[in-house]
Amino acid sequence: MATLFTLAMAMVAASCGSDLKETPPDGEVTLNFRVSNYEQVDIDGTPTRSTELTNLKYLTLGVYDAETLALVGDTVTQCRTDSGYGNFTVTLPYGDYKLLFLGYPNDHFPDMTDLEAITFTGNYVPHLFSNVVDLTVDDETVASQSVVLQRVVAYFSVEFSDYASAQSLDHVDIGIKGASYELNALTGHANRLLERNYTLDVQSDFNGCGVFMFLMEDEGTVDCTMNIYNTGGELVAGHTFTGVPVKLNQHTIYRGNFYNTENVDEGFSVSLGDDYDNWTILEERSFGYSEY
Repeated sequence: MATLFTLAMAMVAASCGSDLKETPPDGEVTLNFRVSNYEQVDIDGTPTRSTELTNLKYLTLGVYDAETLALVGDTVTQCRTDSGYGNFTVTLPYGDYKLLFLGYPNDHFPDMTDLEAITFTGNYVPHLFSNVVDLTVDDETVASQSVVLQRVVAYFSVEFSDYASAQSLDHVDIGIKGASYELNALTGHANRLLERNYTLDVQSDFNGCGVFMFLMEDEGTVDCTMNIYNTGGELVAGHTFTGVPVKLNQHTIYRGNFYNTENVDEGFSVSLGDDYDNWTILEERSFGYSEY
């Protein structure tokens, strides 16, 4: 089931000093954000349940000038193990702003300098949830608001039915074409296609992996290459999946024999993962090594 994340957020306004900008003559406001939990809802907006926020390891807040889109001050990142996780405080002069909220579960952190080109360390793409909130700060700023974080990635995974017999595996090289690792947070899409290549360390029982990606539009196709090497640097098995259908907020799953050179069509099963990680399945496809 495709989901949205609702973050309960309390904001309390008070007058105080700020080092983010020079104080304008008409005042400033301190905003205290209390993110207590998130609520999963169906894609049609029907609430399903509330879940502890700790499923999202990190929350990051960035504040931008609404006119120039310049980042105002430093971003604030909290980890679920921090004391007071979910509490944010920022002091802003009167004015118009855009607030970017990110939620993600991995130890790769965002570069939020450019609101229209958000990237993560190592060009990694996490299981990312995002929203940009337009905010006017004045003496009528509301005391409390809620923010809905929406999944902004597509997901493609490959699940192996077989194993590499008598092989000491070392790493897998993965390449993705047709998507991006750079997010325009204002649109929830990528501005440009950026090929991504990365390496994962693996063990001999390695039986598949997945990749998140940002798309230029709500749906499209990508090519994904996976080459697995042993500890001696020799290629054990390789495969290129072409024309893989992907869609924003949905999961494409391929499953079949990867190491075996025979074209075996076994059918497949699907696991949706953790409770908070409910996906609409876009396409399920079985494959054999020589089929594509």
